[in-house]
Amino acid sequence: MRENYNGNMEENAPTKDLKGIQTQPVWGDILDELRIKESLVNDTSLARSLGVTRGYISLIRMGKKDLSLRLAEEVFRRLGRGRDVDVIKELIVEARIKSRYQNLAWLRRYIIDRANGICQLCSNQAPFAEPDGRPYLEIHQLQPASQGGVYRPENLVALCPNCNRKMGINPTQKDAERLKTILEGYENK
Repeated sequence: MRENYNGNMEENAPTKDLKGIQTQPVWGDILDELRIKESLVNDTSLARSLGVTRGYISLIRMGKKDLSLRLAEEVFRRLGRGRDVDVIKELIVEARIKSRYQNLAWLRRYIIDRANGICQLCSNQAPFAEPDGRPYLEIHQLQPASQGGVYRPENLVALCPNCNRKMGINPTQKDAERLKTILEGYENK
């Protein structure tokens, strides 16, 4: 247990420190170090001095956000630890990759669950199951990223491997319209 920025006791959530060793939440500790060094009385004054909102500081402390690279560099510069910038970049990139991977995995599960394990083009059951027992379907972007499409539910459908390959190699206007109609049906619910 340790005292958090509100003076309350909280569990120590392990995260990586600057050398990759499991330790206490690193960003909150670094912000505390800066607050003490600069004699700032609370997180509101810390946020003001960094040019961010108090809410942003709170999200960092709760582990829901990481410092931006710009802000991390500024904090470390003010702490006199500029040589640690490469380590900061490594931590931030690692956190972003992990976050993006988790979001994509969640989105993939959501799209397949939304299709109830049925290919949204040929209407057949998923051809086989994944090791965890979930139906195996592939995610297809109705409008490809190369044409401005986004990786969001309103642009994604679940297809069996054959239909996904068909849509990638030789999509027909009829198939594209069918998938578009299915997506519109989700939006209207």
